Amino acid sequence: MDYAADFDFGMSRPGATDTLSGGGVRMFHSIGHDTFVDTDKEQMFHDCHGATFADMDGDGLLDLLISAGGGRGARDSVQNDNLLFWGDKSQGDTLARLTGGREAARAAGVECANCRGRFMLVTDANRDGKLDVFPISDVRVDDFLTPTPLLLNNGNRTFSNHLEMQEYTRTILLTDADGDGHAQEYMVFRATCFRDPSFGEHPESHHAFCSTRPEKTTAIYKFDDEKNQMILISPTYHRSQSNQVYTPWNNVAVIDSISGDFDFDQKADQIVLFRDKIVFYYSSDRLAGQLPLYNEDLGQSGSSEMNVLL
Repeated sequence: MDYAADFDFGMSRPGATDTLSGGGVRMFHSIGHDTFVDTDKEQMFHDCHGATFADMDGDGLLDLLISAGGGRGARDSVQNDNLLFWGDKSQGDTLARLTGGREAARAAGVECANCRGRFMLVTDANRDGKLDVFPISDVRVDDFLTPTPLLLNNGNRTFSNHLEMQEYTRTILLTDADGDGHAQEYMVFRATCFRDPSFGEHPESHHAFCSTRPEKTTAIYKFDDEKNQMILISPTYHRSQSNQVYTPWNNVAVIDSISGDFDFDQKADQIVLFRDKIVFYYSSDRLAGQLPLYNEDLGQSGSSEMNVLL
């Protein structure tokens, strides 16, 4: 595994190693110490994107989650389900191995069928000591509306959907957004939701969902222990499709974000990166209880900007 831009992956097997090659369409089976054979490309189609190692079942062994794309946003096939490999180690083994695939992802409930996956945020969202998953995906180009929901860990190698948190985004930031001293809020920087209009009229389901999640706005979620669900604690926004300019490939969306104490007041600040600017949210610039928000219609809340020359 070379950690280059292409994705290479070795799956441990007794006495041999298989390799999934970069480009997402080929797999080579080991038949000896240094010999591999090519497999059927069509049967082994993979559109792999972000990969995450984490101990999802709490057995002390690392598991592997792989987010699968959607064939340029139009492929409708189980071959584009996510992949999950459980860490496994038999008694007496010195090395652990990874076993699973798409079937394991479906059994666990993390397959995200028909999604256009990009990566997965692994976090303890409900603070119960088990790792949960928020899969991140892009909008498709067809009529399938497949925003990925928060997946809470049931503790038995299965996950349950929590539909109250569904967003299209390229980055989520865990931070102390409300200033109570605890990093328990998730800042979601919304990306493109309405698909390319050149593919035809949007179904009503797209209008109902996307108009309440306008691109280039911020949503802040926090888990409510009493209700056992994520709660949107930031204001709700509405912008119809006719009032939104479609931008392909999320070119105007947030690229990345980071949290830390940058003004040295012992409170969390946030820095958000766009393609053409950086937005700073200093806690010292906000009133007590004021959330760090961004809305291109209403302006920023307690923030300052620095333009970036490309």
